[in-house]
Amino acid sequence: MTAQNVLTFRPLKEYHLSLLQEWLNKPYVNPWWGNKVWTQEDISKKYLPYTIPSSKVKAHVIEMDAAPIGYIQYYAVSDFPDNLPFNVNLTMSGIDFLVGEKDYLGTGLAALAIAQYIKEIIPHEFTKIIADPLIENQRCISFLKKLGFVDLAKNKGGHYLQITR
Repeated sequence: MTAQNVLTFRPLKEYHLSLLQEWLNKPYVNPWWGNKVWTQEDISKKYLPYTIPSSKVKAHVIEMDAAPIGYIQYYAVSDFPDNLPFNVNLTMSGIDFLVGEKDYLGTGLAALAIAQYIKEIIPHEFTKIIADPLIENQRCISFLKKLGFVDLAKNKGGHYLQITR
């Protein structure tokens, strides 16, 4: 990445779904996003509703100089409170992300994207940002801790971390 690169977030649209399918089936993404073969039907069923402005999940494509390179989403944790190993309140936003283009892995882009997304996109009434990588995804957990996320809770599949802004 060079100083002139511009990082932006474009709301997820139906025309992005085939690219999202490609990314979710990449070997460096798939184990952490369902660990299955994602069909177009799977993608449409799960992600097409996120293209509607009234969706509770606000989904975006991460772009570098207008080229799509990843996916990121946020939502109010209180809209999805089932089976969480911590007390939920209205100040919590969940965040999920992936870098879909291999050339951007390990470049620091994900750190920049998360920081910028929290600052510019997630509404400020959310003061706690929650990430929940799988317990097995130690690389992501270590990465989030380097960004300032701290342990919140764990359960049989998730390692919940939070950062307060």
